[in-house]
Amino acid sequence: MEQLFVKLGRKAGKTWIKGRWAFQSIFGTEEEGIDAEQRLGAELNAEMRREVSLISDTSLQSDITSIGAQLTARLTKSQREYHFYGIQSSDINAFALPGGFIYIAAGLLNLPNLLTHELAFILGHEIGHVHNGHPFDRLLAQTSLNLFSRIKSAGSILGNAAKTLSMNLIRSNYSQEQELEADWFGVRMLHSAGYDVNAAVNALQMLHESKGKETVDFHYFSTHPSIEKRISEIRRRLNG
Repeated sequence: MEQLFVKLGRKAGKTWIKGRWAFQSIFGTEEEGIDAEQRLGAELNAEMRREVSLISDTSLQSDITSIGAQLTARLTKSQREYHFYGIQSSDINAFALPGGFIYIAAGLLNLPNLLTHELAFILGHEIGHVHNGHPFDRLLAQTSLNLFSRIKSAGSILGNAAKTLSMNLIRSNYSQEQELEADWFGVRMLHSAGYDVNAAVNALQMLHESKGKETVDFHYFSTHPSIEKRISEIRRRLNG
């Protein structure tokens, strides 16, 4: 792994990675690219676990894990292992790290109209981001290849940079295309797992109504695309 990053650094110098295609062009196969994604994600996740506290409600955590497992069981040929965490935070937010580490904040979990099907859509949306490589793409786009080329030990991929990268990752927005792709993926997961697909619209309406209560600008409240556009697109595809 160390030699790979050295090779990457020599190949690209001070340029910035623009997408997973650059990474996989060195690995050569999709499987090796996913393995790299999981290694990077695991280190970011370890740092995240040091920064946040899990919710104390073990029953709620069990529900999150169970719904997540029901959804991921519907994935075919998935090479990722998914993990779901409820965290103690007043933010109305959920986010995914590369490799399949998905977090949902208590501020979102405690919304009065968040029912099982709506929660399933939010988790399905985040699974969609991971399945389509969106968090990894954002990480690659933010990270200088020189960071990887300076690695001295294969035991630590990011080292002290992990905390900064983790926080930058969850505070940056996805593109409009990525958000719409994850929304529709979430709808398809609802259908596949036997949940009500209309919960997708319900969940987004609930988030729209709570806009302004959040303490940080996270991607659920990105204006690109607006939640209204996301709802409209889901309705269009459901009725098409």
